[in-house]
Amino acid sequence: MKRNLTTFTAMCLIFLLLLASAGVTSGVFSEILYYSAFILPTILGIIADNKLRKEESEHDREYPEPKNLFRISSEGVRRFLPLIFPTVALVFLISVLSSALIGALFGVESTVDVGDNLVLALLSHALLPALLEELLFRYMPMRMLARHSVRLTIVISSLYFALVHNSFFSMPYALVAGIIFMSVNLMCESIIPSVILHFSNNAISVLWLFYAGEPKYAIIISIALAILSFISVIPIIIQWKRYASAIKNLLSSGDSCKIGYTPLAIAVPTLFLAISELL
Repeated sequence: MKRNLTTFTAMCLIFLLLLASAGVTSGVFSEILYYSAFILPTILGIIADNKLRKEESEHDREYPEPKNLFRISSEGVRRFLPLIFPTVALVFLISVLSSALIGALFGVESTVDVGDNLVLALLSHALLPALLEELLFRYMPMRMLARHSVRLTIVISSLYFALVHNSFFSMPYALVAGIIFMSVNLMCESIIPSVILHFSNNAISVLWLFYAGEPKYAIIISIALAILSFISVIPIIIQWKRYASAIKNLLSSGDSCKIGYTPLAIAVPTLFLAISELL
């Protein structure tokens, strides 16, 4: 288990290094480095995971082949659908409140330029991040860590997902989103739920920023999200026992594992950059 955690940490460090390199370069080379930051660690992680599985089987520790996490069962769909709007609403609300609180405390503002083309903004700030980040921060932990400890998978994936955002404006809601996204994925045994949730949350954020100068659109978005969330809560209440049982089974499965000091390799540099942004 320790080797799996160390390997995943190394993947995240490679991601940070390539992402930082993309930030100090420009043009096509910067774009290549940016996408490589997601794709290269994932490829290396799959190779390392296959090697670790082979070694485990040689030591009489048989583990099944990794499930196809890019599919979702009918039961998974039934569990997931009612959760979409309440989850997105919760994550979006936390992002707005945390950004406002940090801005008020430190006298700084979070600025995100989404451009003047809504379609391109949705593609670059909603769809691509949802696909690439879920591949690295949900798919790989589910593949590498979940067979050892479900609880550790939730903690590590959400912690790293929050830390690599490198900003105190993003870390609070990224942490909450990471916990919820991974928990829903594990209940549904698929990464499809988190891809949809991630894209939906990002898309609403893009719309919010795109129409920032027109309050009526912000009001419409807020009311629509609130109404859809309220309607979605009804089937959740009706099926509450089923959800409670699924959560209980999720948290009780797998072994209990200590995190150790490995996450410090990610926490120290990212927290330093986050503090530097505020100062």
